[in-house]
Amino acid sequence: MRYKITFILIFLLCLVSCQQSLLSSELLDKLRQVKTSSWDSHSREIYHKLIESLKKSRKEDLKQISYILLTHFEQQNAKELLYHLLNSDADVDVYYHLAETEFEEGNYTKAHELIMSGAATSDSADKIQFYILRTQIFIEQGDLEGANNTLSALDKLSPNNIVVAYYKGHTGLISGNCESSIENFNYVLKIMPELTQINAPLASAYRICGHKEMADKLTQSYSQENFEFQNRFSKTKYELGNPLSHLKNQFKLFNTRNDNDSAIQVMKKVISLEPDLSDNYLNLGSMYYRKEDFDNAESQFHKAHDLDKQNIKPLINLGNIQLQLKDYLKAKKYYSMAYQIDPNHSKIIRNLASIEYYLNDYEHYFQLMSELIRREPQDFVIKSSLVKVLLVQKQYTRLSVLLDEWILSADKKDYVFYAKIILNNPEVQITNYQKLADVLLATESSDIQNAGLAFLVKAKFSPQIKSDEIINKFVATIDSEKSSERVNSFIKLVNDLRNNQKLDFKILQ
Repeated sequence: MRYKITFILIFLLCLVSCQQSLLSSELLDKLRQVKTSSWDSHSREIYHKLIESLKKSRKEDLKQISYILLTHFEQQNAKELLYHLLNSDADVDVYYHLAETEFEEGNYTKAHELIMSGAATSDSADKIQFYILRTQIFIEQGDLEGANNTLSALDKLSPNNIVVAYYKGHTGLISGNCESSIENFNYVLKIMPELTQINAPLASAYRICGHKEMADKLTQSYSQENFEFQNRFSKTKYELGNPLSHLKNQFKLFNTRNDNDSAIQVMKKVISLEPDLSDNYLNLGSMYYRKEDFDNAESQFHKAHDLDKQNIKPLINLGNIQLQLKDYLKAKKYYSMAYQIDPNHSKIIRNLASIEYYLNDYEHYFQLMSELIRREPQDFVIKSSLVKVLLVQKQYTRLSVLLDEWILSADKKDYVFYAKIILNNPEVQITNYQKLADVLLATESSDIQNAGLAFLVKAKFSPQIKSDEIINKFVATIDSEKSSERVNSFIKLVNDLRNNQKLDFKILQ
């Protein structure tokens, strides 16, 4: 039976001293019930009628409502309330939840900005939470340098923090530093041996390092724990008096343990008790997807979509299935449906751009990637992906225009990448080369590579400057590094540049 959520708004007379409407306890109780019930079209309709009045309510009431909305994938409505609070009476909680929401939507630059603003006014405990979230974002972006730098800052704030060790274990695993990964995961288990979900990534780290016996032992132990846990659960599942709540908790535990088969069985029982809640089918579909059982996953995501047409997650997952199956036209159909519901969701735009690339529709790909860059101007991964495609497609004029624009507002680490692209592609012509050279020369210490790149850029765009002048400027800049080997390497690069040859920048390092 569908749970009908009825909102009852009782307005109290405005107090002269505050001139502010107060949210009735009755309405707040109804809203809190949504946490354990459904968020259907009827609920959404009533919410939209109340939104203007709610904006006049107390800060704590608005925060509670926004958090409830977030639990039911109502990100846009939650963001509207949270940004209202941000502009009027923000605190660290508002910054944190907004940062989480922007991260979830793939708006990484905005999430980073909110994290840094929130952390700047928070105490040490809250700052740790902000930096942990920032680490997650860097890992999602594939920026291991950013993740490791943030983890180093966390080490200073909270030495021997097991959450920091956990993420260090994962960054080590991603970068192939398996020994560091093993050390950090074992530290976490030493402090909290009950966190058995770490056994799976730890086993992977042992395997990468060639410790097969340890990896196999962990895998067997993990399987046995799951078996014993399942037996205990089967004996006690109805003892708590609230089978639905208990089943959902068990699903979360099985999900955390990556025990997909047990999670599927539990979620089927949840659906038998609560058959009209979209989220249940979304969860069940996700378990099938993880098992690569795409037929069953697709069926469940369709049911989730049928029950809540405004929830973008089933559509994104349906698109992901078709992407896995390489049916790009079907994938585009589902991603486009999600985009129509939420055109501000960066992850949807990323997915659509990927599909257009696979379909060889490069014009639409360029448009979508440009839109992403406008939203995430400091996201280097997006920019580098677009640059590579533009080079393959020989879109030199378009690339030149973009590089000229990006150079004006790039991070220092990006300038090296831009310089190498410009120098190794004679067809790329920019006007802001002086800005590029100046930034490269302004880096801390006498960086040989940056100095060399800066003078090579000047050599390319100032042909009236003789090679000897460029070489002398390079020698003067590197000062104590005036070894004949360095100078000869730079001379070779200057000559290769003049002859439109590919440059080997490694000789500058």
